[in-house]
Amino acid sequence: MPPAPPPLAHDELPPADLRTLTRAARASADGRTVALVFATSDFTELVLNWCAFALRAGVRWFVVVALDVPLHAALSSRGEGHVLLLPRVRRAGAPPSKLAVIGERQRFGVRVLEAGLAVLHSDADALWLRDPTRLLGGAELVAERVWGKPRSAVQAWGAAACTGFYFVRPAAVGIAQQVEAAIRRKQASSPGWQASDQYWLNLVLQQSGATWEARMPAMDDMQARIFNHTPTRGVLVTPSGAVLRLVMLAHPTVARACPVISPASVAMLARGERLTAPGKARLWQALLDHSVVLHCFPPGGEARAGERRTVFMGHPKHTAAELAFQRRQGLWLLRSDWRQLRVAGEGDEARSKRRRGSFLRWVGQITNETVRGIPKG
Repeated sequence: MPPAPPPLAHDELPPADLRTLTRAARASADGRTVALVFATSDFTELVLNWCAFALRAGVRWFVVVALDVPLHAALSSRGEGHVLLLPRVRRAGAPPSKLAVIGERQRFGVRVLEAGLAVLHSDADALWLRDPTRLLGGAELVAERVWGKPRSAVQAWGAAACTGFYFVRPAAVGIAQQVEAAIRRKQASSPGWQASDQYWLNLVLQQSGATWEARMPAMDDMQARIFNHTPTRGVLVTPSGAVLRLVMLAHPTVARACPVISPASVAMLARGERLTAPGKARLWQALLDHSVVLHCFPPGGEARAGERRTVFMGHPKHTAAELAFQRRQGLWLLRSDWRQLRVAGEGDEARSKRRRGSFLRWVGQITNETVRGIPKG
C-alpha cells in the first residue's frame, strides 16, 4: 500500500507560526528568507551555542524549531519571536522518534517554501562565523559540499550536496517536494531506519538531470579543501522548462572536514594570538579567517567498525562528540551560568507579557563576549 499523502499544509503551518517565521524573515536582506535550525532537548546547549554564533555574526532572521515540548518550554520561557514548537508535535502531544526527525525537518521546510518564504536549513552544529547572505544570491538552490554519501553523486560530480547548510527558494519547491515524498516512501518501506534528506536530495538532483560547470575536486586536494573558495555552479531544467540555478559551495566556505588543533593552539587563540605554525594550526587559522560557516564533523562521532546504526542525526554518541569538539576547539560562546540568567531588565510581570525579540536579548546576555580567537561578524 502506498504511503498516505501528507496532511493539508495549513495543518502543518498554522497562521501563528507563519507569522513568527515571516517576522523573522523581515530581518533578512530580501525580507523573505528565514533560517531554520531544528533541535530536540538533548541539543539544548548546541542550539544555544548556534544562536550565540548567529547573533554574533549579526544574523536575526532565524527561528529555532523545537522538536519536543521540553526544549520549546525552556526556550520560549526566555522570550518570543524566534522559537516555535513543530506544529505536528503540538498536535500529536509527543515528539517524533529519532528515526523520523529528518523527515519532519524536511516536511516543515517544504510547508514554509509553499507559503512563499525562502528557507535556509542549518544544522545546530553548523556554526555561523559570518552572515551567509552573500552565499545565497544568484541561485534557487545552494548547498555545502561533502565527499561522503551518496557515493553515486560523489562518483558522478566529484562531491555531493550536504543538507547541514542547504538553501532553497520557493521557485525550487518542486525539488524539495520530491525529496519529502522520497523520504516518506523510504520511511514506509524501511521504518527501522532513519531516512536521509541528504541522500534523497542528491538522488533527486541526479534523477532530474542536474549538470555542473565542472567536476568538483576530490577531498585529498588540500588547496580545494582549505583555500579555494570558488563555488561550482550548475543548472537543472524542470519538466515545465524552468531553469533552476544551483550552487555547490566550496568546502572551505562551509567547512565540514576540519583540522583538530592542539590544546596549545587553542590557548594561543584564547590569548588573541594568530596560529602561524605549519600544519593543522595554520590550516585552522585559514578557516577562521575566511570560512562563513564551520560545520566540522567531530572526531569520535562516527560509528565504530562493526557498529550498526539506524539513527545518524541525533545519535547520542555523535551529539556528545559535537559538544566535546566545540568546547575543545575553542568554538564555545555559551556562558557556563546561562541557565541562571534572565532577560536583562525584565521582572516577573514583564516576563509574563514578553515582548517579541526578547529571546535575542537573552541570547546576547548568555553569550560569553570575552571569548577570543573567533571572528566577530
